[in-house]
Formats: sequence, structure tokens, C-alpha cells
Amino acid sequence: MAAAASAAAPLVTHGQRLAILPAVYGIDDLREAIALYDTIVLMKVNRTLLDALANLERLGLAGRTIYVRRASTESERVVQNIQELTSEDLDYFSLLIIRR
Repeated sequence: MAAAASAAAPLVTHGQRLAILPAVYGIDDLREAIALYDTIVLMKVNRTLLDALANLERLGLAGRTIYVRRASTESERVVQNIQELTSEDLDYFSLLIIRR
């Protein structure tokens, strides 16, 4: 919730569905989640960030994804354009908010 608030991006609104998943899910699982849910939050994306970004590109969702690192801390960073991510952004306490 803190990450969504920092990104000024509501996770869901009236009747929408939300899925919260570990980032270790592969592209097939991500495709299924996107088909079933309006918003998907991928938790702890540091080790799998590059794969997750490639999958989002293939699914046409890169422009609908927000990256949040260390929400509600002094080192918080919100990236609205995931193409701007750098290796310095990789962090265990990070997530991707993906809106369908």
C-alpha cells in the first residue's frame, strides 16, 4: 500500500481484482495473472528484474508498469518509466505494479 501511495497509483478501484505475486513467476504465470486480474504486484523483483522487464515488454505492458524501491524509507525511489531503471535500482525491497 505504501508503494502504491508513493507512486500515486491506486492498486484497484470498484470491483477490480488484485494479485500479489513473488517475482519468481515466469512469463506463463504472468500471462495468466494478467488475464485474470486488473493489477498485478510483483514482489521482490531485484534478482529477476531484467527477466520481468523483458516479459513485460513482450506482453506490451512496459508502459503500464511502475517500479518502487524501498517504499516509505529515505532511500525510496519511484520509477514511472521502467526503461529508466539502472543496476543501482536493484533492491530486495522492491516491487513492480503492473496495470492491465
